[in-house]
Formats: sequence, C-alpha cells, structure tokens
Amino acid sequence: LGCETDRDCDDNNPCTDPTCNITTGFCSFNDTSICAGEKLSFELQTDEYPEETSWDLTDVCTGRLVGSGSGYKQRNTLFKESMLIESLMSRYRITVRDAMEDGICCGYGDGFYRITVGDIEILRGGTFSASETKYFGALSCDIFPTQAPSTLAPATPAPTLAPVTPAPTTLSPVTPEPTTLAPVTPE
Repeated sequence: LGCETDRDCDDNNPCTDPTCNITTGFCSFNDTSICAGEKLSFELQTDEYPEETSWDLTDVCTGRLVGSGSGYKQRNTLFKESMLIESLMSRYRITVRDAMEDGICCGYGDGFYRITVGDIEILRGGTFSASETKYFGALSCDIFPTQAPSTLAPATPAPTLAPVTPAPTTLSPVTPEPTTLAPVTPE
C-alpha cells in the first residue's frame, strides 16, 4: 500500500507534479504553475493504529485522482498535505478507510480528517466504521446547462396577399331589340 517513489504517484496530469512522501507513503500532487487552480489542504490526524488508515480524493467529474494516502506509521500524528484542484466548480469525493473497521475516532485515539480551501473548512470527519465517503464542490458535474440563445431569430412574417383587383368588367352597350307593335284597333 502507498507509494515508494514519485513514479508510483504519477497521475498523467500535466498540471501536477506528483511527489511521494516515502516516510508516510503519501502521494501529493503539487501545482506545476502551468495550470491555474485552488490550493486544497488535507489534514489527517492518525489514531493508535495509523497503518489501518487510507484515503483517496477524486474529482468525480473528470475521474482524476487528486490525492491519496496509506501506509502511515506514526501514531496520533497530524499529517498535512496540500494539493491543487482545478476549481470548486467541479465535484469531489473523499473516501477515508479503516482496515479494522473501527474508524479513526474515538475508540483508539482521537483521529480525524479535515479538508480546507484557503482558510475555509470544507468538511471534516473521523467517526465511522469501515469507511466514510463525503462529497464537496459542485452539486453535480452538469453545472452549466445548455442555455437558450440570448437573441431570438426574427419571426418570418406571414406572406402578404396582393390586393384583390376585380376583374375588368366591360359592358357592351345593350341594344334593344326592335319592337313591333301591333296596330291597335279602336273599338
């Protein structure tokens, strides 16, 4: 479990410089200054059995492993690691595990974990059995829904009808038929 060399920590991300802390077996992914992002701090206070504890932090939207740790050896010790996240506009999942399924607090010490961005505590935990998973950041990976166009295409007007022009009427002069009157006979 854990890392032995920096190569064990390679996450194939050009924005990070993976480093193995050989003492703890902890991988950290530091900013290479190529990419912008937010500095996230992960703190882990181990309990009496630190070797039972492991964790991983994943960007759920990209599937990228942001950080992980296992193989701790120092009891009741606070470990602090910094890593770069692209932004809090993504969604992140932290899973902390205890191999003996008794958590890291409070039966065998006062262990805990905490995530902060800047001076703001995002979440903390420690009282669980086999594992604890928490999410933070965006509520979903689909935070930018497709937007309707800001301008509507002009409506096509209905065709206009040409004015109705009555058909020309040409009247031929009416020629009366000749009338012949019968002679009137006097009575």
